Amino acid sequence: MWWHIEFADGRNPYICKDMRDFQRMNERYELEFIKEGFYKANFENRYTLVAFKDKTRPAVTNRVYKTKSGAERAVTKYLIYGGFEVVMIRKETFYLNNSEELEISTSAPLVKWTKNKNGYHKEEMVKQGA
Repeated sequence: MWWHIEFADGRNPYICKDMRDFQRMNERYELEFIKEGFYKANFENRYTLVAFKDKTRPAVTNRVYKTKSGAERAVTKYLIYGGFEVVMIRKETFYLNNSEELEISTSAPLVKWTKNKNGYHKEEMVKQGA
């Protein structure tokens, strides 16, 4: 089965030829079901990695990744080599039809790692799918 994805901003449609490709696109975009095999993407998801050297100071780094797994791979490098006190992944959702006059987006923390005497403590901030 193939899945046809239309984009709200008018870019060329995308066709997923296997389930793995469809799941990847479903993670990257919020897909709205139209009918069997047809979906519309109105929102794009991005994952921002925010790292703090000190909890009381502003963030040192703020990088954007297209997938959650890409951000999680970067977290391991930040924790091992960076010496950061707090590392956080935030999920940002952008409306694809944004313009100069209108910009709709939301941002919510997903996962936070805090340094303690035994290493790092992982804390889930928002449940997936909520």
